[in-house]
Amino acid sequence: VDNVGRVTASELDDGCDGTPTRCTVATYDAAGNSLTTASDEDCDGTADADCATMTYDADGNQTHWQIAYACDGTADVCLEYTYDGDGNRLSERQDTGCDGSALRCTLNSYDARGNRIGEQLDLGCDGTPDEGCGQSEYVCF
Repeated sequence: VDNVGRVTASELDDGCDGTPTRCTVATYDAAGNSLTTASDEDCDGTADADCATMTYDADGNQTHWQIAYACDGTADVCLEYTYDGDGNRLSERQDTGCDGSALRCTLNSYDARGNRIGEQLDLGCDGTPDEGCGQSEYVCF
């Protein structure tokens, strides 16, 4: 735990014998936003699974998230987010393979008070709503 109470490292002891079986580490920016997380599968001090990085805009909204499952420097899944002026998440773009060819896009709608009231799914991110959505209809939850 760092000096402001954020968890920066943890250990899991599956056998309850005092020997950690999985460790995790995390870093944060000055605003308290999570910048990186990673797993150390054998607690030897080397991140070797699920290395994730996050970035934020000036308002503290998360704009990017990516994960490299093998921690080999090659991202396996990338997410991009956009927001309106009130900080409401307008869209999410999922790119499996992080090669620029998004497979799933989600658009959110909000009422005048900022409550999320709907979600529009666009598989393939081709601008055409899918899964029974009409062009201007929303799937509400």
